[in-house]
Amino acid sequence: KDCLSIQKLALACGSYFRYLLGRKGTFVLLQEELKCLSSYVEIQRYRYQDRFEARISVEPGLEEQAVLPLLIQTFFENSLKHNIMRVPLLQVEVTVEAVETEKMKITVRDNGIGFKKDILEKIERDESIEAGGEHIGIQNVKERIRVFYGQTAQMQIESVPGNTVVTLLLPLMISKGDSENETASGR
Repeated sequence: KDCLSIQKLALACGSYFRYLLGRKGTFVLLQEELKCLSSYVEIQRYRYQDRFEARISVEPGLEEQAVLPLLIQTFFENSLKHNIMRVPLLQVEVTVEAVETEKMKITVRDNGIGFKKDILEKIERDESIEAGGEHIGIQNVKERIRVFYGQTAQMQIESVPGNTVVTLLLPLMISKGDSENETASGR
C-alpha cells in the first residue's frame, strides 16, 4: 500500500539498469557514474533500511571528468555485501577530489570488518583473489585500470577492522562529448 515508495524504488531500479545495460563507450562522465551509484544506494536503502549510511562528496568541477564505468559502485557494493550484517551501522563514504597535477583521487571508506590479510597481500602482489566467485569485481576493476590507464593510475587498499579505505588515483580526463566517449587528457 506504500505506492510512493514503490514508485521511487521502480524509478531507481530503472535508472540503475539503464546505466548497466545501456550502450557506453570505454569511459563515462563521473556525474553518470555517481548517478548510477545514487540509484544503487537508493535501492539498497529499501532492502536494508537504516542499517547503513552513505555519504558522497565530489569536488566541484570534477563531474565532467571521464572515468571507467562501475569503478566506484563496485567498491561501494563490496562494502555493503561484506559488512552490512556484521556491524550495527555500516558507514560508507565516497570522496572524489583533485590532487597533485592532473590527478583525481576517488576514495571509498567504510567502518566494516575489513579485508582478510591474505586477500590484501594477494591484491598487493597482483595475484588472483577469486575464490568461489568472491572478489571478482575487485579483480575486474584492477585489470581495467591497468589496461586503460597503465602506469598513470594506482589502486590501493588499506584495511583494518573498522576502517577500510580503497583509493583510486586516476589521471584527469575531459570528455570530448562524442558518441564513443573518447577522452583527451588535460584539464
